[in-house]
Amino acid sequence: MTLYFEENGPKNSETLIFLHGGGAGAWMWRKPVQLLADFHCLVPDLPEHDHSATIKPFTMNAAALAVADLIRQHAHGGKAHLVGLSLGAQVGVEILKTAPEVLKSAFLSSPMMKPLPGASLGLYSEGVMRWSHRLFMKPFTNWDWWMRINMKYAAGIPAEYYPEFKRIFQTMSEDAWTHITMGGMTFRMPTGLDKVKTRVLTAAGKSEYGAMRDSVKMLAHTLPDAQAYLINIPGHSGLAESHNWALSAPELFAASVRAWVTGKPQPSELEKLE
Repeated sequence: MTLYFEENGPKNSETLIFLHGGGAGAWMWRKPVQLLADFHCLVPDLPEHDHSATIKPFTMNAAALAVADLIRQHAHGGKAHLVGLSLGAQVGVEILKTAPEVLKSAFLSSPMMKPLPGASLGLYSEGVMRWSHRLFMKPFTNWDWWMRINMKYAAGIPAEYYPEFKRIFQTMSEDAWTHITMGGMTFRMPTGLDKVKTRVLTAAGKSEYGAMRDSVKMLAHTLPDAQAYLINIPGHSGLAESHNWALSAPELFAASVRAWVTGKPQPSELEKLE
């Protein structure tokens, strides 16, 4: 089945394809897409997310194949600049492995490829993920205050996106939650990336886990044509806001994407990592 996607922008411009984070959807790119309206933008929902919820189960490989097919069919010239955040960035890495020919470049924000703290204790096992849905999501699908607390403090998402966040919170099944979280938590560096010639920018927030910053540096050192950056967002020092900067700082995010696609220097808030 074909992924749900939104399409915006002129028909004669270069294509950007935006891949959202886990548990989100195309809606999270609303402001960056508006700020990049002079580009042709493709904005899909990944498998088992929002309007693509019936395309299941989510796996990194299946998501990468579906996105690559979307690019071939709808991107101008069958190629796109990929913009991915978190889970979407991991899918981008998988596309670099499986279908690099569809990418003009990749802008990958926080593609985690190392275990987070607590992974060795089994805190991110399938059983724990299923229980987390049963204990912290399913009983609270009609509790607005609980959903708003999760949106703000766990995800760093601005209040204006509450209708979309609430819809996801209320409709995501236990299976979908488990497939998506386990897909992201268990993703590791694919083999063969040292032979991929695609131009890549990879970045992580200054306030994110060390494992995320290490993943970014590891990816940049593996890919032949890659750059790594540390993001310092003024006024947004929390982990969740730093991670979800496409939502908490959309102007900076869009400016960084534009600079990358057009070959200009990155904004001063992005510090190059060696």
